[in-house]
Amino acid sequence: MLKWKLKVENFGKIKSACIEPSPLMIFLGDNNSGKSYLMSLIWGLMKNYTHIFLKEDNYKLESYKNLEEVIDNVLETDSEDNIDNFFRLYEKFLNEILALNKDFLVKEIFNKEIQIDKLEIILLKSQKYDEIFCNLRKKSKKESHYLALLKKYTGDMSLLLEFAEGGLIDEYIRNFGLLKYFNLKSPLFLPASRTGFMLTYKTLLNESINNAFGSNNEQNSRFTKPIIDFLNKFVNLGTENNINNKEIVEFLEQNLLQGRIIKDQSPIKNISYKPKNMDNDLPLYLTSSLVTEVAPFALFLNDKDYKTVMIEEPEAHLHLKAQIIMARAISMLVNKNTNVWLTTHSDTFLQQINNLIKLNNHPKKEELLNKFGFKENEILDFNDVRVYEFEIKDGQTTVTNIKGSNEGFPTPTFNDVLYKLTNEMLDLEEDYDD
Repeated sequence: MLKWKLKVENFGKIKSACIEPSPLMIFLGDNNSGKSYLMSLIWGLMKNYTHIFLKEDNYKLESYKNLEEVIDNVLETDSEDNIDNFFRLYEKFLNEILALNKDFLVKEIFNKEIQIDKLEIILLKSQKYDEIFCNLRKKSKKESHYLALLKKYTGDMSLLLEFAEGGLIDEYIRNFGLLKYFNLKSPLFLPASRTGFMLTYKTLLNESINNAFGSNNEQNSRFTKPIIDFLNKFVNLGTENNINNKEIVEFLEQNLLQGRIIKDQSPIKNISYKPKNMDNDLPLYLTSSLVTEVAPFALFLNDKDYKTVMIEEPEAHLHLKAQIIMARAISMLVNKNTNVWLTTHSDTFLQQINNLIKLNNHPKKEELLNKFGFKENEILDFNDVRVYEFEIKDGQTTVTNIKGSNEGFPTPTFNDVLYKLTNEMLDLEEDYDD
């Protein structure tokens, strides 16, 4: 589990939000409510941490000086008060840096100035706090001691420390913490309207990378940085296939694409589609929107492993049956220890996620898995899922953490609309009966 929260206030249309990432995190709600803005902000934190936390001026901050003073105390004693003091000071240091750099960060991500009054990180303690703290007393080496402290407060797979790699100069943190302990990888961002990008990516790359994207004149860029990164990743598509995601890619090809996505050996890959039972490949402009929407997902999974995948509207251009298949594929990816964070407008997609959660603790799980044709690696633990509802009120968005259970997550934003639509249908039927 990831052991941090991100808090924003007055960010674009978002009045306030407090997000705790999880292996599967879902943003749902009204159109134009800020879901993509907040997802892009999280992407930007992960992508730009070196620009923010490695500034030399950071080590002149009073919060850093206070932090240095307690490091030796933490390493010399197992006092719980000292440990708590250290991590609260560490949190304060991170947030002082964010406060000084939030406007720069937002402009860096969106290529324009957007209001943001508050941007904070909240560190959370591990659920195994007492067990780990007890084990600390048995360790003699400072290196092992400090690693245990990191585990205690942030969990083995925390992305928070990616934000702050090298943020503390102290040798224990630099040598045994942020640089050595965590495997840093850039997140993958799959934007909405993927069909348009897939049909024009070579033109966009050829005409725009050097002119707008690669120059210092960033205000001329037509896209946000997550979209630019998405396009640039096509330049770096490899020639080999990633065997680690082979099962998921084949699942998409067999059940959703009904064929394979093909990349050639050229420096900027030519992408085509080979349908089942056909000898010839088809250029993407001759394929359905289902193929062009799903193609980037399959391509990048087939290219390399990503620690975090962000997807806007994975259900876009998919029939209800196809949305169910996409939900199953995403669950398979989550169960391979990949964080999947997404936005959605689909009640069908979320209902399939809920069904996979219900199956996890169902008394007839094995029987139902066989009946539905599901596999064990598709079901989900609700503790690994968080759902946030974005709702516009008086021109501003409130973000609510929807509480889940072994039965899944209720979806007020969908249920209210479906209830209204059902009542309209019943009233119309009643009028015909009269």
